[in-house]
Amino acid sequence: MNFVLTPESFEVRELFNPQLKPTGHYLYYILEKKGISHKEATKRIGVSAYFCGVKDKNASTKQWFCTSEKIDEVNEPDFKIKFKGCLDERIHIGKHKGNAFSVKVELTEEEQKSLKHFKAKNELICNYFGEQRFSENTIEICKSIEEKNFEGALKLFLTKNSKFDSDKSRAMKKVIEENWGNWKSILEHEEIKDTGKVVLFEYLEKHPKDFESAFSHTEEKSTKTLIKAAQALRFNIELNKMAKEKKGE
Repeated sequence: MNFVLTPESFEVRELFNPQLKPTGHYLYYILEKKGISHKEATKRIGVSAYFCGVKDKNASTKQWFCTSEKIDEVNEPDFKIKFKGCLDERIHIGKHKGNAFSVKVELTEEEQKSLKHFKAKNELICNYFGEQRFSENTIEICKSIEEKNFEGALKLFLTKNSKFDSDKSRAMKKVIEENWGNWKSILEHEEIKDTGKVVLFEYLEKHPKDFESAFSHTEEKSTKTLIKAAQALRFNIELNKMAKEKKGE
């Protein structure tokens, strides 16, 4: 089998069907891009935009995003933006149902025969979650949870920086890391008060050692993203075990 990763050989389509209205606080658009990174796409959009997830650069992709400002539609060969409608609720990471993929490969005549035989036997293919679902941070946090080191996992979750963090997010993480364990001090800090993290640190102030339950007081969408990554990691591990057993390894 011959496969070369290019925007022509790899297509990604987001599975998302928002029930749009004529008016609303957020304007919803569909973005189609080809051979363009997420960073470059957001730069070309030109205003703050919210996505369900980051799509590959070396691919032809179709996805949703929303803004609170109206932007012009674009119809270029490798970059298209089409307005679709409005909602009062904005898009966030993981809001879509999933992604559909199309991969184009070249098969030899012998491989085509094998594929027909494979289909006839109705055998299964190991379909692992891809690396894009995991970051170094996520894997580290998931391992801490597996080891029941809930304090370590929570601290990583709240303080470890990622390349997608805003300046505000980095500032909050720095405050939390520097004052870890002094929950009252964190609560009273200018960077933290009046944010969604108040509920968590109020809980920790009352239950300073209950780090496992504290996860239920973190911001919901971030926790859901972590849970999905942890489930995907466990799925990959278990699937790999099954595949090895099937081969008799």
